[in-house]
Amino acid sequence: MSFLETTLAKIPDKAWNVKTSPTQWSIGEIVHHLILVDVQHLEKIKAMLAGKNESLPQREDAAPDIAGARTSPNKSQALPEMIPKAGLPIKVLRAALRRAHGETKAFVQSVDLQKAGDVWLRTASLGVVNAAEYFEFVSLHMERHADQIARIAAQVK
Repeated sequence: MSFLETTLAKIPDKAWNVKTSPTQWSIGEIVHHLILVDVQHLEKIKAMLAGKNESLPQREDAAPDIAGARTSPNKSQALPEMIPKAGLPIKVLRAALRRAHGETKAFVQSVDLQKAGDVWLRTASLGVVNAAEYFEFVSLHMERHADQIARIAAQVK
């Protein structure tokens, strides 16, 4: 079980849709966001590697601080297609999260990382990254949101 799944297992269902402030996402919204990020970026990467979609141009500036993205105090605005919906059923979110993370993990284990370094996509947190960098980032992104979920759950109790 991942850190996120362990964190979510401890949260009562009644806490999933509570917002601690008008500008913060609820736990359910955070989980939906993580699903959207996993599914949509993975589909983009698969399509680029299969030659079905074009890669963005290679980044010209220095590589981003991927490890620092987990602990950075700076909050990124999610890309519009990664903004979650409120009020989705908890069972659906749990199942979709397991499936999305499972598919991403299986793909990362099977992909040629050399080829993944040749396709580029945009993220809200890091800007343009190659798919290999994205695979490094996505687990840190999940951990960052797991920390956020734990903080929200502590406030809601």
